[in-house]
Amino acid sequence: MPRPKISSSSRIAKCLKRYPKEFSGDKQVLYCLLCETNVAHERTCDIARHRASKQHATRLSDMRQAAHQRLLTEPVSVTASSSETSIAGIQKMNRQEREQFWMDTCSFFVENDIALSKLNSAVTKRYFDKYVKLHLPDESTLRKVRKVEFYVEM
Repeated sequence: MPRPKISSSSRIAKCLKRYPKEFSGDKQVLYCLLCETNVAHERTCDIARHRASKQHATRLSDMRQAAHQRLLTEPVSVTASSSETSIAGIQKMNRQEREQFWMDTCSFFVENDIALSKLNSAVTKRYFDKYVKLHLPDESTLRKVRKVEFYVEM
């Protein structure tokens, strides 16, 4: 006898109950708070696949490390990697501030005739991680979303 099909709203509710700090949503949409994307929820394996993705796992571990409060007796590591601080810095910003940072970055590169492909350069990423303490978006993100908004704004 076949199993009864689970409705998508009950699958979403189950996921929200099981992972309240990772996901939010309503009866039709499941949203990952860490990755800031909508997650497919037609099958349970879709949710498991998203949770197992490299991006989600990295952001989950960063969130857990940021939540850990150090005791006075614990040694403080001075050589913390800059990528940890940059991801923590970008997560502290709200969505509006982060989008404004991305928009300003896009306008800076475009107005100064710097190719957006330079965002993928290791030197550029190191500079932003070290001095700005913010995670740069990928070139493709700016090309798809921000560049269109930038030209509309001008």
